[in-house]
Amino acid sequence: WAQKQAALADQISMIRELTLKAQEMKTRIEQHRQELIGSLDRMSDTISSGSRHRTPLHNESLRDIILISRNLIDRAAKSRAERDKLISDLAQREDAFQEAAAREKKTLLELSDWRRQWLKAVQPLGLDADATPAQANAVADDVRNLSVKLNEAEVLLKRINGIDRDAEDFAEKAGILIRREVPEIERLPLEQSVTELNSRLRRALEAKTQQNSLEKQASHSEKQLRSARSKISEIQARLAAMCEEAGCKDYNDLPEAEERSERRRRFSAEYEQIEAQLRKLSAGAALDDFIRDAATIDPDSIDPQISRLTEEATALNQEKSLLDQIIGREDGELGKMNGSPRAAEIEEEVQGILARLESDAEQYARLRLASAVLSQSIERYREKNQGPILTRSDELFSRMTLGSFEGLRLDFNEKGETVLKGVRQHELVDVSGMSEGTSDQLYLAIRLASLEAYLEKNEPIPFIVDDILIQFDDERSAAALLVLAELSTRTQIIFFTHHRHLMELAEKLMDPGVLFTHYLGSEK
Repeated sequence: WAQKQAALADQISMIRELTLKAQEMKTRIEQHRQELIGSLDRMSDTISSGSRHRTPLHNESLRDIILISRNLIDRAAKSRAERDKLISDLAQREDAFQEAAAREKKTLLELSDWRRQWLKAVQPLGLDADATPAQANAVADDVRNLSVKLNEAEVLLKRINGIDRDAEDFAEKAGILIRREVPEIERLPLEQSVTELNSRLRRALEAKTQQNSLEKQASHSEKQLRSARSKISEIQARLAAMCEEAGCKDYNDLPEAEERSERRRRFSAEYEQIEAQLRKLSAGAALDDFIRDAATIDPDSIDPQISRLTEEATALNQEKSLLDQIIGREDGELGKMNGSPRAAEIEEEVQGILARLESDAEQYARLRLASAVLSQSIERYREKNQGPILTRSDELFSRMTLGSFEGLRLDFNEKGETVLKGVRQHELVDVSGMSEGTSDQLYLAIRLASLEAYLEKNEPIPFIVDDILIQFDDERSAAALLVLAELSTRTQIIFFTHHRHLMELAEKLMDPGVLFTHYLGSEK
C-alpha cells in the first residue's frame, strides 16, 4: 500500500504540473492571438506598404505592390501555419489534462478504498485510521515479540517441570543411597547430605589414588627388600670366605684383621721404598756392605758432607746443562749436514702432541673434579629445596595447563629411582606420555618455581627467555604470560619473540605499566 500511495502522490503531482503548463499555454496562445490581430490591423492599415520603412503604396509601382502583396501573403500563410500548430498543441494539452483529471479521480477513489482497508486492518491493533505505517509496524512488532516470549515461556515452563521431576527423582535416589550407605547423615537436609556425599567421594578418590601410589611404593619396597636380602646373603658368603682367609672366627673381627693387613702392607711398602733409596745411595754396592760402611761414619760429619756434595752436584748439573746445550747445537748442525729435516719435524710434532696431552690430561682431571663437586652441590640443593619447589611447581603447572593436569606427584620408576609425574583425572601420567607443549609447560613451571625459591634468599637477577611459548596454544600462552607478569613484580623479565600474536596477546592481558615492548631492527 505504501508503494501505491507513493505512485498516486506522483500522479497527482504530475496532473497539477500538466494543468499549470496547460494554463500557461492558453495564456501564450491568447497573447499570440492578440499580437496577430494587431499585426493584421497594422497590415490592413499599411496594405499598400511592404514595410513601415517604405514609402506609401501610391508611390510604388505595380511590380512593387505585387511584391508587397506576395510578402503579405507569405507572412499570412506563415502566421496561419503557426496558429494551426498552436491550436493543435492546445488540443493535445486539453486531452492530456482530461486524461490526468480522469486518473486523479481514479486515484482518489483508490485512496478512499485504501483508507477503508487500512482502517479495517489497524482496528484490531487498537489504532485509528490516522495511524501511520510506522506506528502500525511498531504495534505489530510488539505483538510478534509477545508471541515469541509466550512460546519461550512455554518452553521454559516445560524445562522447569522436567527439572523439578529430575530433582524429585534425584532426591529419591539420593535418599535411598544415604539410608543404605551413610545412615548417620540421613537427618541432614538433602543439600547438605549431597555435599557431604560429594566430599566423601572426593576423599575416597584421593585415598584410592594414594593407596595406588602406596601399593606401588610397597611393591617397589618389596623388590628392594628382596634385592637387599639377596645382597646380604652374598655379602655374608663373602664375609665368611674373608673370615676363613683371614683366620677370624667372626666377621666382627674382620676390621681388626683388615687393619693389621693394612699396617703390614704399609710397612712393606715403606720397607721397599727405603730399600730402593738405599740401593740408589749405595751406587751399586751390596746393601749389607753399604749399611756396615754407613755405620762407621760419624753422624756429625754427615751434614757438612751433604752441603759439600750438594754444591758439587749443583756445579756438575750446571756443567751438564752447558754440555747438553753444546750437544744440542752439535746435533742440530749434524742434522743439517745429514739432510734429514723430517726427523726434526716429527720430533717437534711429538713434543707438541705430548704437551697437548699433558694439558688435556690436566684439564680432564679438573673437569672431572668439577663435575663431582657440581653433582654433590646439585644433590644437596635438591634435598634442601625439593619440597617447596615441588609445591610451587604443582600450582604453576596446573595453572599453565588450564586445569587439564591437577598437579605433580613424585613416583618411582622400574629402577627404583624417584621420578616426577603429572596428575590428570586422578591418574599419574609420565612425562613421556605428555604432549610436547605440556612437557614445555612442566619444564617452565619447575624453572619458575626454582627461580622464585632463589629470589627468596638472593638479590633479583633478570630472567631472560626466548620464544618459550612456541608449543603453547593461545589459552595456555595467556596463562603463562600472566604467571610471568606476576613474577615481574619480583624481578625483571626479558621475553624475546618473533611472533606478533604473542605480543598482541600480552598487550590485552597486561597493564601498560607492566608490559614494555621494544622492537629490534628497523621494522616495527
